[in-house]
Amino acid sequence: MAETSSTYVVYRRSTGEILGTYGTVVPEGGSQPPREQELKSVLPAFAHDVAVKELAYVLAELPHGVRTSALRVDARGKLIPKHHLRLASDRAELDGDGKDSIDIAIEAVDDKGKRVSDFDGEIQVTTTRGRLSERGGRVHLKKGAGQLRLTATVETAVGIRVTAVDPTAQLLRGTMTVSFL
Repeated sequence: MAETSSTYVVYRRSTGEILGTYGTVVPEGGSQPPREQELKSVLPAFAHDVAVKELAYVLAELPHGVRTSALRVDARGKLIPKHHLRLASDRAELDGDGKDSIDIAIEAVDDKGKRVSDFDGEIQVTTTRGRLSERGGRVHLKKGAGQLRLTATVETAVGIRVTAVDPTAQLLRGTMTVSFL
C-alpha cells in the first residue's frame, strides 16, 4: 500500500487546475497538514497570474510521489484524473512520396475514454516529420473534437511522433506514432 500524507491542494476555483500543494514536514520524517490559518497566510504565494479570491483549497490524502499535474479538482472539491487528448487515424503508415496523407481525429477524453463534449478551445499540434494542414498546428476543438491532416514528406522514416498539447494545461498531452514508407 502506498504511503500517503495529508496535504492542502491549492487550485483555481473556476477550472479545478491545481496550482500547488502545501504541507508540513515533521522531524520523524513524516508530514502533517499545516493549520488552516497558516495556509491562508501563504495563499498569495500561489496567486501568480490569478486573483487570490479565485483560489480555493482542499485537504487531501496524497500518495507520496504522486504527480499533481495529472490531477484536477472537480466541482465537489474532489481530486480526479485530468482529462487528456487522444489522437487517432485509420492508418499509421503513409507512402513517403510527399503526397500521401492521413486525417487525424483529436478528442478531449476523460479517464474512461469518453469524449468531454463541454471542452471548446485551441490546442497545439506538432510533428517530428511531415506537413500539418493547420497553420502553426493550431486546431480548435469544438465540443471536445477536431481534426487535421498530416501529409508525408519524400523520405522513409519510422517513429514519427505527432503530439497535441493544450496550452491552458486543462488537458494532458496526447501522442500518436506514424511511419513514412
